[in-house]
Amino acid sequence: MKRRAKAAGGPSGDASATDQAAGELRKLMAQAMAVAQLKMAVARAVKEVDLQQLRSIKAAKRYRIFKGQSGLDPNGNAIEDLGTWEGFCRALGMSVDKVDEDLLNLDTFGAEALERLVLLGAGYRELRQYRKLPDAERAALVDLARTADRRRFFDQAAALVAQHQRQPVEAVR
Repeated sequence: MKRRAKAAGGPSGDASATDQAAGELRKLMAQAMAVAQLKMAVARAVKEVDLQQLRSIKAAKRYRIFKGQSGLDPNGNAIEDLGTWEGFCRALGMSVDKVDEDLLNLDTFGAEALERLVLLGAGYRELRQYRKLPDAERAALVDLARTADRRRFFDQAAALVAQHQRQPVEAVR
């Protein structure tokens, strides 16, 4: 029996096979993570380009080329007039409110800063609060987003927002 175990690799052979399998798994996981990160980076870039294109379309009112035309949204719901900003957004599968808020964030923070804020985990609620800050404080927040870690950023951002919210209340008293 011992001969068979030795011929098959024995206990040390099993450990080596396990180590090899674990190494292969680590390699596959690293590749999967790299692919996922690349996809996320491409998606962010596409979204930024899409937002810039939408800003250009809205500013020039190019969506009006579809005036009077009806269509369907991606879910198959009827859109009466594709030549309105709302109809155009719906045809793209987006709500006009979300697109307008995304465009406002892009205009307020700029593409690079907005991307960094989103990467740190700032959602729509936080971005709305940051837009209400005075220009100097908002600029400081954007600088902080470039250099700080997530925890430090949100701690200081919360302090700035709280301070800004207290100021008008104190002025009323």
